[in-house]
Amino acid sequence: MAEARRLFSNASLIFWDALTVREHVQIWRILRIAASGTQLINDADVISECDLNDKIGAAAKTLSGGQKRKLQLAMAFAGGSKMVCIDEASSGLDPLSRRNIWDIIQKGRSRRTTLITTHFLDEADVLADHIVVLYRGHLVCQGSSTALKDQHGDGYRVASINSLQEGNTLGWKFDTSVEATHKVIELESANEVCDVIYPTLEQVFLKVTSDSNSARHIGGDGLIGDEEAQTAINNKSDFLEEEIEGSSELNLDVAKSIGMIRQVWVLFRKRYMLLRSSWFAYLVNLAIPIVVAAILFKYIQDWTTLDTCDMQRDALLSGAPLARIPSYRSLAGD
Repeated sequence: MAEARRLFSNASLIFWDALTVREHVQIWRILRIAASGTQLINDADVISECDLNDKIGAAAKTLSGGQKRKLQLAMAFAGGSKMVCIDEASSGLDPLSRRNIWDIIQKGRSRRTTLITTHFLDEADVLADHIVVLYRGHLVCQGSSTALKDQHGDGYRVASINSLQEGNTLGWKFDTSVEATHKVIELESANEVCDVIYPTLEQVFLKVTSDSNSARHIGGDGLIGDEEAQTAINNKSDFLEEEIEGSSELNLDVAKSIGMIRQVWVLFRKRYMLLRSSWFAYLVNLAIPIVVAAILFKYIQDWTTLDTCDMQRDALLSGAPLARIPSYRSLAGD
């Protein structure tokens, strides 16, 4: 069996600022094929696939955020990776850059397997063929986007636009897309304009996580089985009623002003905690003045005193009048 080619690409951007786009791809390609020696795709094709032809000779530090994310994908694809793990593929990017990243990932779906972790449900809906929903470390559901929406979605809603304009609300809810389609055809044949609201992955996530919380509250392990999920749904309304009844009995603490003594005490405690965690910095701040004072004291002792200082000292001790030291101006006048 041929050796699998894998690479993990995380959300943090790590580059060499002085190296160009081409050099980054070359380095990762050399590392990738070091064991097998087989290059499945050349560097130029990887750079072109990631839409970096215009920046092929540009340094990494001159690239924008979206271009750096493209370079990260190019580094992951270099050498012909058969499996790529991408963490947060489009986090922190503007909508246009996100779409570009999605297009790049979708282009290579026929040549490589891509495992993506993301918090954006729309990103999972667009890119993933198979979706696994994790919540608090537990697998709550998995399947294709269509299967999850059919099983856990809120159904299809059809609303009549004409009735909304007249102030009346007419809407229908259907469990399957086939039923919703038949209703839309019926409304269109009656020359009515309708709006269709279809289930989303956000609804799926909110429902399965809500069921998971309810199941855990009644003693479940967080895994949504058929029996456990049904029990949680049946008892969900009871839990909500208990929470609403208990919310009226909340006792909030009354805010009190903090006195000066307590503020000083808190500051001393903060200093003590900082001293325990970084005592070396405080030791240096204490040692520098002591060392400087010792050096100055040693050199001051070695200084020779002026004769005039001895004369003035003797005059002070004997009580005689002090001698006037001629100034520079008087000497110049003489």
